[in-house]
Amino acid sequence: MVNEILTMLPLAMRQTIHALFILMWAPGITPKAWKTSEMVLIDKVKGEETELSSYRPVGLANTLYKLWTRMVTNTLYEFAKSNSLLSTTQTGFCKQKDTIHQLQNIIMALEDAKLFKQDVYALIVDFTPAFNTTAHDRMLWIMYDLGFPTDAVNIVKNLYEEAITQVRIPSGGHTDQIPVERDTFKGTLSHLFFSPLHGTTAEMDTIRWDEVQPCVPPGY
Repeated sequence: MVNEILTMLPLAMRQTIHALFILMWAPGITPKAWKTSEMVLIDKVKGEETELSSYRPVGLANTLYKLWTRMVTNTLYEFAKSNSLLSTTQTGFCKQKDTIHQLQNIIMALEDAKLFKQDVYALIVDFTPAFNTTAHDRMLWIMYDLGFPTDAVNIVKNLYEEAITQVRIPSGGHTDQIPVERDTFKGTLSHLFFSPLHGTTAEMDTIRWDEVQPCVPPGY
């Protein structure tokens, strides 16, 4: 099923899918069949063609799985926003905010520094590769410590349990199945982790990372 088909489904079918998602939320279970994805390697057009670092991995997930994770993402985002878990300096993946706001802040800081003859210091951090090294257990702990509901934590936990992917080979076919243990698929599941989680932890005041003491939730 492709994304376009979902938008053209009759109302009764869309209501059925919504009802299914509500039933899935209660036990926190995502169908195992939805957790199988295909990994496509996109050439960055730089570096040696034989080097894996010369390619950008993009995960192609089940359409219903993407719709489900988007609903979970929106729910977590609204919870984080309503409970003031989002930093006021955070703009990434936040509604009605974008990079223009950050650029304006930088411009105003530079203008003020010039006006009052003050120095400006900048620290630029590039989390590389951020999407490919996401530790699932670490994020679950942070969710629990920040006060996300237990059912929401369990849902995120189950999303990657027994999740597998296969890399599409340019010459045809696929590799053997690979367990997904420390990854979020950029373009598919990235919003799930980098909207409510990255937005409420990694990009908020950095000291909050150091202040969070790992508190393992029941059953982890």
